[in-house]
Amino acid sequence: MKSAFLIFFLFSSLVLSAQQPEPVLGIAKQQKPTEWYIQQAKLWKQEIDKNNSNAKAWMYYYQANRNIFYTGDGTQPIVAGMTDSLQGIINKMSAAIPGTFEYNYLMNYHGSRFGNREDYFPYLLKAYEIDPNRREIIEDMVVYAETKGDEQKKKDCLTNWYNGNYMSAGILNWDYNLLQSCAPNAVLFTNGDNDTFPAWMLQEVKNVRTDIKIINTSLFLIDDYRKALCKELNIPFLEIDFSKYKTDDELNSMIGNFIVKNIKSRPVYFAESCDQKYYKSFEDSMYLEGLALRYSEKKYDNVAVLRNNMEQKFLLDYVKMDFRNDMAYEIVNNCNTNYIPPMVTLYNFYSENKNKDKADYYKNLVLNIAAKAGMQEQMTEYFKDKK
Repeated sequence: MKSAFLIFFLFSSLVLSAQQPEPVLGIAKQQKPTEWYIQQAKLWKQEIDKNNSNAKAWMYYYQANRNIFYTGDGTQPIVAGMTDSLQGIINKMSAAIPGTFEYNYLMNYHGSRFGNREDYFPYLLKAYEIDPNRREIIEDMVVYAETKGDEQKKKDCLTNWYNGNYMSAGILNWDYNLLQSCAPNAVLFTNGDNDTFPAWMLQEVKNVRTDIKIINTSLFLIDDYRKALCKELNIPFLEIDFSKYKTDDELNSMIGNFIVKNIKSRPVYFAESCDQKYYKSFEDSMYLEGLALRYSEKKYDNVAVLRNNMEQKFLLDYVKMDFRNDMAYEIVNNCNTNYIPPMVTLYNFYSENKNKDKADYYKNLVLNIAAKAGMQEQMTEYFKDKK
């Protein structure tokens, strides 16, 4: 038994040593199985053990462990058998590679996601000073420029990002349709990387729907930024005492209610990708118009607006057939599931109005989207029940 275990251990070690570590990107850009991240964490740890000053190895080792946390069960942010927590990796980097781009970049990257974002801006600016051309830093510099009101820096960074072909074409398509879901001069609240950065990019680089004010809900929590936004929108400043809210759901609900109560001069939308807790308490006043929901105190025929948006404004060819080799294809497929509610709405509308061709068109689109996202069985059953 001991011999068999030893042979297996040696074989596993040989296999691991024969593999080459690969760059590890954030899960908002590329998604891999948890097992892949575990393997990469081990491989990059081997590189660190060979050379403790290998800054690239430290960065990908951190990113692999972070992705394990988010793609796993959320309880174990490290690879079994290792002793480095995410903060532990940062601490060791401070001793091994202080003053490098990678250390300063990860100090901001880690701190801004687990602490007060503004406290870590000095590390971001230091990394940018060391190497302003690194692709990893662009999105954080966009955040910095947005929160500081530096419109030119924001435009420059988004332009460089676009020109570098770093942004997924599928995500840009999705965000184009998100923007087309909104009425003129709307205020659109977004949730994360993939419904915010590409939408800003389309506005700044392609001049698409520049009339819309896009507000990321996470950035809205920054006091100085929120103060500037409230002033721009001519609404009272929202003081937030985070200690009052036991859960994020409570906080999000409070913010949603504040928004719809105070923003009266412009149409208010929430991207479908937003947490529903923002509008759960007034969901009867939310109307689907595409990839976004509009708040309205009065009832209206949103299906007519939805039809016009999807059939006159949306670009949907990429949903039917995409010829690009997009490394973010899994993320694109997940984003595309947001088309299912509006498409099902139109399927039902055309079915009720005896327009079989149109109904079948949306049914086939839904099934295509569902198949790519692992939801085919669920949606097939839905349409069976409709017969």
